[in-house]
Amino acid sequence: MPPLPKKSKKIPEVMSAEQAERVLAAAYRPEHRLALLLAFHAGLRSGEIRGLRVCDVDLPANVLRVRQAVSHGVVDTPKSGHDREVPLTRALHQALAATIHGKTREARVALSAVGGPWGQHGLREMFLRIARRIGIEGATFHHLRHGFVTTLLDRGVGAHVVRELAGHADLSTTELYAHVTAKSKHAAVAMLNPVADAA
Repeated sequence: MPPLPKKSKKIPEVMSAEQAERVLAAAYRPEHRLALLLAFHAGLRSGEIRGLRVCDVDLPANVLRVRQAVSHGVVDTPKSGHDREVPLTRALHQALAATIHGKTREARVALSAVGGPWGQHGLREMFLRIARRIGIEGATFHHLRHGFVTTLLDRGVGAHVVRELAGHADLSTTELYAHVTAKSKHAAVAMLNPVADAA
């Protein structure tokens, strides 16, 4: 059998934690803020946000369980094919508690501002409106998820743990993000060069 062609993988573009926090701060509607938190504080993909149900949120245990995704109205498994569990940040816990109160177990958690499920492109369009308003260009909603991964790696979380949290199918995907954090560290240290040159 001839060898299979290699799949090329590009180093992902990401949002910095600072940019993501600016986007979150500019989200005035609680529905928008919740969706953004699910992407940046929990690393959910758009389809996973659309598919999240009340029964997937365990506030006493402080976790959410990613069990399904919705794309073009069709319910499927997450992209990796596996369920995963993600602990909640304080901000996400508070937003979820306020959102799911009084809802049935099968109700969708993240809804648009008009009270219905997010459409296929709704999350992207919402993000772009907010990003444009605060002067962030060239970013997409999915960059928030990328920022979740790189922020964890940058703060010393092991790649195996990040892989589980992000729901990557294999470790090589997670390791692509390590290149991004390495580049940012080199750029940060390089800023000291003018200081050293002047000494």
